[in-house]
Amino acid sequence: MGGSVVKKILGLFIIGCLIGVSAPALADQTKIRVDHADVRLLADYDALRPDELHYLAIEVMPDSGWHSYWFNPGDSGLAPTANWQVPPGLTVGQLILPTPVRLKAGDFVNYGFSGQMVAVTPVRVASGNLTEVPISVDFNFLVCEEICIPHQVNLSITLPVRPDAQPVDPDFFSAVQNQWPKKWQGDVGWSKQDDKIQLVFDNKKPPIDRNTKDLWFFTKQPGISLNQGNVDVLDDGLRLGLRLPVGDVAPENDRIEGVLAWRDAQGYHGYEISAPLKPLTATPPAEMGWFLAVILAFLGGALLNFMPCVFPVLALKIMAFVRHHGDRRQLWRENFGYASGIVACFLLLGGVMITLRQLGTAIGWGFQLQEPLVIWGLLVLFVIIGGALAFDLSLNSVGIEDKNPPRQPGWGRGFATGLLVAVVASPCTAPMMAAALGAALVLPVWQGGLIFAALGLGLAVPMMMVTLIPGLARYCPRPGPWMDRLRQGLAFPMFGAAAWLLWVLGGQVDRLAQGWIFVLVMAVVFALWLAAIMPRWRLAWLVVAIGVAVSGGVMLSKPTINSDWQSYHPDKVAAALASGQSVFVDATADWCITCLVNERTALADSVVKQTMATQKILLLKADWTRRDPVVTKLLEQHGRAGVPLYVWYQPGRPPQILPQILTPSLVLKALKNSD
Repeated sequence: MGGSVVKKILGLFIIGCLIGVSAPALADQTKIRVDHADVRLLADYDALRPDELHYLAIEVMPDSGWHSYWFNPGDSGLAPTANWQVPPGLTVGQLILPTPVRLKAGDFVNYGFSGQMVAVTPVRVASGNLTEVPISVDFNFLVCEEICIPHQVNLSITLPVRPDAQPVDPDFFSAVQNQWPKKWQGDVGWSKQDDKIQLVFDNKKPPIDRNTKDLWFFTKQPGISLNQGNVDVLDDGLRLGLRLPVGDVAPENDRIEGVLAWRDAQGYHGYEISAPLKPLTATPPAEMGWFLAVILAFLGGALLNFMPCVFPVLALKIMAFVRHHGDRRQLWRENFGYASGIVACFLLLGGVMITLRQLGTAIGWGFQLQEPLVIWGLLVLFVIIGGALAFDLSLNSVGIEDKNPPRQPGWGRGFATGLLVAVVASPCTAPMMAAALGAALVLPVWQGGLIFAALGLGLAVPMMMVTLIPGLARYCPRPGPWMDRLRQGLAFPMFGAAAWLLWVLGGQVDRLAQGWIFVLVMAVVFALWLAAIMPRWRLAWLVVAIGVAVSGGVMLSKPTINSDWQSYHPDKVAAALASGQSVFVDATADWCITCLVNERTALADSVVKQTMATQKILLLKADWTRRDPVVTKLLEQHGRAGVPLYVWYQPGRPPQILPQILTPSLVLKALKNSD
């Protein structure tokens, strides 16, 4: 009896020892299944060799049709992160991801992986007393299809430390490393010009041309993304249409970092680029001396006269000369003022550009179009000029009216006209201007000033020629009714230039501001029309037009706030239903592509918004961009694991869940069912 008890105790002791020895192995969790994805953790060797580099890989294999994201997810999404827990003596490096691909959804472009994604972390164990290393990681990632589901998984592995470690699945790790972007070995820099970022390769250029397929630059910095299809291949680099965060002149540390990727017959290639901010050219090309730059600027300025926004004003000025060219002395004074106004404006603009460039700001011609207020001012000016031409309003005050000349034309009126022409010409770039202005920004200041002055003189050439060569008037058509028809026809180039500025401004403000801008422009045109048909009240309506323009500037100077939606809380839903008010809940996230598409199409539809306003529906937004237990509970209550979720609450009725992909008709149908 006593012997059997001893045997049992001894057996239990041996089993306990075995369990204790095998506990680390049993505790390891290298594989896990989550919603719509399989995740596993594996090492490149079965053990860690002291003082040698090893790799730990986290493989995410989403279900068919699902995708995950890169460091910069693009227009929406969430970047993967890994938080490692390791003992002292083990060094952990930065996460490495494969070269991403573009994931398109409507107008949005995301950066990520449509299938397998392997996140690799380099590790190194120091020589010492470690015989095994327990490793665990909290890995966060997002998978999306029509809905997006964020995951946080905990994986762990224990690796022994010994010098005779053997590779584990070398083919897998070799394939993974082949997907990594390579380091670019040449010198590269970047500079911002207008709304473009230009990458310049100084001594080595990637093997790409204008026919290269899937050419893209994936920026690593969040908030900076590449507009669709906007990559131009240059002789010495690439011009990229990058969207920078609002208010930022340059990325942090004045560097652009990312992956340049393209596809050819050998496969899909990616190179890591880290480009510091620098001028596009340190010095002007050898053949571009200051004298040649002055000549090119003069010729470019002359060609500016044929730009859509300049030609109508110039044509009216010449017609006014043809009709009223009696007093040669007065015309000399006026046209001298005209040329002076143009040159003064270009010298001022050039001085600002050269000063900002010397202070280290990367700018180029047209930099003023990066400011919404400036664009709005030019837009209103073009609309007023176009309206004055179309509705037969007087432009006498600035000297381009062709019907009733002022009693005392002179230098001041000509100077005002020159300023107007220079301002309307400032958004344009004519042939030969780019090279000359590029030289002006790097040449000595006095030479740069000469180049800008030559640009202004070139723009003033047509009027100066008419003054200097009186015989040219004989070749102009005789005045007649045709001038009125031409005058009205010249309004359309001005309206076209205004439409272009409206498009430029639309890319710098949000959707709500775009709508208001359109309304204000129409109000300006309407006021000009009223001024034309009501001559006795003309001044009053012109003041109204100017007031509307000023109100638009005030609006653009303030951030746009959407007050229609409130933050979600279940108490708000309960209180609204108790008072008889219906509630529409939008569970969304900034990284959810489907959410953003729905919000900018179906929920932003004017009829939908009007219907919601008419029915006095309480609009609640449940923002799940960051983990929020309140929003998580809302999703769980309705059987959802991710966003989007749209719930329509009505007093006395069960909640109605709308489809994940919305259309205006679907939303309106749900809202009308409450009638």
